[in-house]
Amino acid sequence: MAELLSYIGKEWGVIGQAPLTFITLVLLSIAAAYFAASWRFGGIIASQQGEIKLLERKLATVPGGTDHERNKAYRESLGVYLRECEGLQERTIAKDTQPLIDEANEWSGRVSAFLEGTLGTDYLARFSNDAGLSGQTILGAGITTEQRSLWEWLNRRSERLHEFIREFR
Repeated sequence: MAELLSYIGKEWGVIGQAPLTFITLVLLSIAAAYFAASWRFGGIIASQQGEIKLLERKLATVPGGTDHERNKAYRESLGVYLRECEGLQERTIAKDTQPLIDEANEWSGRVSAFLEGTLGTDYLARFSNDAGLSGQTILGAGITTEQRSLWEWLNRRSERLHEFIREFR
């Protein structure tokens, strides 16, 4: 660097007589160097940025990552609703227990509000739809038609919650 400054100092008389030409050459040299470096390293930088984004997405799904923690919270919430549903099913078929239609409707409303507000309307629509479910029935003496219907309805909702929980693994 010192040699360059020494050289420019010696040639200052010539440079002083043609400053516009000198400045133009310096600017063109800088621009050429910039474009050469940009061309040479631009692809490498873009490739590295792509790798960084891929690694960030992978990191988000491992334990401790943001997606992992969010999915864990969803599974836990859905698990609470699932346990409540199973409790309702047990109580529905217990002897001397009237069908718990109002309680089941209240539970379904809370689940629906969670699904719509947290996971979106597509989950709400799937929760309310029986398509693709096994339709398991319950057999037993002393179970009224109303009890059987409610139990089967709760069972289909339970199947759907199991499905949602698997999706967040």
